[in-house]
Amino acid sequence: VRMFSEMLLTKRVRSEEKAQQYLEIICRESERLSALIENVLDFSAIERGKQSYQMREADLRDVVQRAIETFRYRLEREGVEVLLEERGDVPPMRFDEQAILLATMNLLDNAVKY
Repeated sequence: VRMFSEMLLTKRVRSEEKAQQYLEIICRESERLSALIENVLDFSAIERGKQSYQMREADLRDVVQRAIETFRYRLEREGVEVLLEERGDVPPMRFDEQAILLATMNLLDNAVKY
């Protein structure tokens, strides 16, 4: 994040296309870092018995796709390919969207690390 933002600030980016790409990377990596911080806070709340979940109807595919998009740059950089197979319609379900997003991002993070 810092490297890309410094390149943009110092005008070392040669094209608008590259500048847009760097901004997208900064945005996705910022989302990923925010999610990691939230994950640490959530684990702390779980340990204290204070975690509550916000159950609502949502589309699981959308949540998983958002997690993949958030990690796209890192996955590409590490040479990890994620294939999301869709097998028919998945009906909307009730779940805590943020908890599932964080769990999916944690799985992706582990896939890159290990």
